[in-house]
Amino acid sequence: MLKKKNLPDMDILRALAIIIIVLFHWYLFCCQNKDLAALKAVYYANIGLCLFFFVSAYVLYYNYESLESASDIVNFFRKRAKRIYPLYWVAFIVLIFIIDKYFFANSIIGFLGLQGFFPETYYVNTTYLWFIGIIIIYYLIYPILIRPKSLINKFSMAAAIFLIFSLISINFHVVNVKFFLYYWVFFSGIVLCCLNENYKDFKLDYRKLLIESLVLIAILAVLAWILISQPTLINSFPAYLTLIIQMEYIIAVLIIYFVLNMFIEVINRNYKKFFQSKTYGVISKISYSAYATYLLHDIVGTILLYKILFIFNLPTTLNNLLLIIIGLPLVFIIGYYAQKWEIKIINIILQSLQNLSKKIF
Repeated sequence: MLKKKNLPDMDILRALAIIIIVLFHWYLFCCQNKDLAALKAVYYANIGLCLFFFVSAYVLYYNYESLESASDIVNFFRKRAKRIYPLYWVAFIVLIFIIDKYFFANSIIGFLGLQGFFPETYYVNTTYLWFIGIIIIYYLIYPILIRPKSLINKFSMAAAIFLIFSLISINFHVVNVKFFLYYWVFFSGIVLCCLNENYKDFKLDYRKLLIESLVLIAILAVLAWILISQPTLINSFPAYLTLIIQMEYIIAVLIIYFVLNMFIEVINRNYKKFFQSKTYGVISKISYSAYATYLLHDIVGTILLYKILFIFNLPTTLNNLLLIIIGLPLVFIIGYYAQKWEIKIINIILQSLQNLSKKIF
């Protein structure tokens, strides 16, 4: 049974995630040195993606704390498919037409959302839509992840699933590496929600946790710097660097979460009307349309930059300025209305099918 209570912290985190992703993906559009820009954009955009995975898991557990029966699980998968695929297919088909090189194998894997099941050696990864393939795997394993009742058993189940996927990847050379990169970030969303919902007496001290997290991420940053500055160490211990990066992502997300909750506590004490304000209304709309915005932001940027502004042959600086001033607001507006219309259209289609089935049977 879905809970209807609003989660303002998750709204703000989701809005922040999509803003970070769009900004740093569009940073690539505006940069002359694409290689350097790509390194910077990937690093910072990954924080946005981690927030996406974290929020997805948190909200999932909040709404689907338990899936007891087969019908519950089927209903869960049906709702997830309804949420993911229609708009994703629209974005995918548009991408096929605007990207020059897109192989047939890519089309099959991409159309079915199976990018997460295959390493990138199996297909040419030409788009950012790999995210959909990874989140689909997380949704598929979610009923198993939450099956244990106690938190410690949930950790054990999560570790067992991670180990199974690792063995499958090693022995059969399948599963996209990004599944492992964001797995524990996704699971941390489940854990935080579980603590907040099921352990009401367990009060999180956000200030203390923030200080401890900052110290820990500083230590990890030093370790990462030592490994990166010594090529022989990286060659000897590549898995250690990957593990450190994973831990940094988790802690970075938790730091943002702790800071946000401290901010919300201050707002609740001193400015309770904030959550009825126009500012929060804009944040809510960005959050509501985050999925559509993610799917469409690169398409809008590509069309605007290479199909429209390209015609006028403007200086690069002016081109970039127009891209930011016109393009960025346009992305969020298109994302909002695409999400809104998609939901309405799907509901109309489903209602029509239901009415038709009643007439036939």
